[in-house]
Amino acid sequence: MKKITLIKKICLPLSILLLFSSCTIKQTNPIIRTVTVSGSGQVDLKNDTAIIELSVETKNPDLLTAIEENENHLNDVWKALNDKGINSDNINAEGYTIGFEEAHQNGRFYIQAQYVITRHLKVATGSLNRCGEIIDAAFKSGANSLVSLTYKVSDSSKEDAVKQARLLASKQAEETAQILASSNALMVGQLINIEETSSADYPRRQLDSASTNDVNSIIITVNATYELK
Repeated sequence: MKKITLIKKICLPLSILLLFSSCTIKQTNPIIRTVTVSGSGQVDLKNDTAIIELSVETKNPDLLTAIEENENHLNDVWKALNDKGINSDNINAEGYTIGFEEAHQNGRFYIQAQYVITRHLKVATGSLNRCGEIIDAAFKSGANSLVSLTYKVSDSSKEDAVKQARLLASKQAEETAQILASSNALMVGQLINIEETSSADYPRRQLDSASTNDVNSIIITVNATYELK
């Protein structure tokens, strides 16, 4: 009987200990109230760069002579552009094409077969009002034709505009969050998440205006989530 009593006395505290060790206190996380808003920023830019594409063409019955003449004319055009203040970094010479004209009769004249070498030059300039002067200098030094004249926004201007549009979009999103919070007697807390949902570059032509006055719109849209308190 003494042994049985001893076992009961030992088992009772042990069972109580096991009971308490199996219990855990569960803490509930507080509900974080948030508001998600969107904002957009738009920056309008006018074209600030002209792209002039020229071609240099030479013809000769001998292929090597035609290539050599084309190279000489190209160098002359390049030098003339440099003399007009166009940096060589803004001149790009594309690979030449080789054609062949069969011998043919042109009225009273007989045209013998010859090779035709054509090479294109792309010239970028920020002096939009000097395009005519630049083209004239190129023609006088060996260029044969004007392939195209286009206008665009420079990459550096576009990068600055994108940054500015992002700032405008973020500011608009924050202001919207402030309005929504204050209308519900709340305050805006920390920014939890923000992401850019769209980025677009839309050219918009102004009616009755020259291409130099075309407007390019940089539009950025963001979604932002703020804590409410």
